[in-house]
Amino acid sequence: MKNTPLLIILVLLLSSSCNTNDDNRNNEVNDPIIGKWIFGDVTYTFNNGEKSTIIASECTLKSNYEFKTDNTFELISYIEDTNDECELESSLEYAVWSKISTNSYLLTTKFPEQDEEVGTISVIFPSDKTMIWIDDEPGFHNGKEFVLEEYYFTKE
Repeated sequence: MKNTPLLIILVLLLSSSCNTNDDNRNNEVNDPIIGKWIFGDVTYTFNNGEKSTIIASECTLKSNYEFKTDNTFELISYIEDTNDECELESSLEYAVWSKISTNSYLLTTKFPEQDEEVGTISVIFPSDKTMIWIDDEPGFHNGKEFVLEEYYFTKE
């Protein structure tokens, strides 16, 4: 009988840890990033506040990310070749994602014959069918310095 309270505590701890894992799993399943996201337009914001939007081509619209509940993702990416036809780019060896915070994800990718890349993306979901990746690292587009890039995706 001395072991009965210890046994009850052990059972409660085990069932509690199972529920926590289930809760984490439900959070992953319900994460807004889960699903197939079709590439769309890209908007650049320049130093002077001016914006420029690149409208997605037919080829770009064939490209997509598919984020899965097991924290992996697939990237299908098409580029236009010299004949203006769509050509499938090389595929990933592996790709994994994890949620850092409400609007931030860590992506780890490995292309064949390249080093593994790890990066953080900032994301907003204006609706359950729209995702915007926000990159606030300065860069250049058409010879002009930009301060912000926004990549638009539509959920299939």
